[in-house]
Amino acid sequence: MSEEPFVRAHDRSILNDIHEGMTVYDRSGDKIGTVEFVHFGTEGTDVSGASSPAAAGRDRGSFVDQIASTLWGSDNLPDTVQARLNNSGFIRMDAKGLFAKDRYITPDQITAVDEAVHLGATRDELTKTQ
Repeated sequence: MSEEPFVRAHDRSILNDIHEGMTVYDRSGDKIGTVEFVHFGTEGTDVSGASSPAAAGRDRGSFVDQIASTLWGSDNLPDTVQARLNNSGFIRMDAKGLFAKDRYITPDQITAVDEAVHLGATRDELTKTQ
């Protein structure tokens, strides 16, 4: 990589530079997953009836999802966490590993975006499915 990563202030507009399939690196530079879904946030809009972040953009009918659901139960997030994620916007990251739980990344956890997403947080500091 010859160019400096694109860096933007910690606001939800940084999500505009992110798309599904991008690699996600933690603050140590370790690959921790890939972007599975981007939600741009609903701040200032009516979110009544909005679906949960866990359900956003995902077909839960796959064989792996059914096994994971059986092993861990529902991946619903607490209402307060769902509201915060829906408001601020988020990335749902498909974590590395067959049975790893998905993680949610908020715009303030993103430090740079180039061909990948770079975080100022570790995997363990990210919100994860229940």
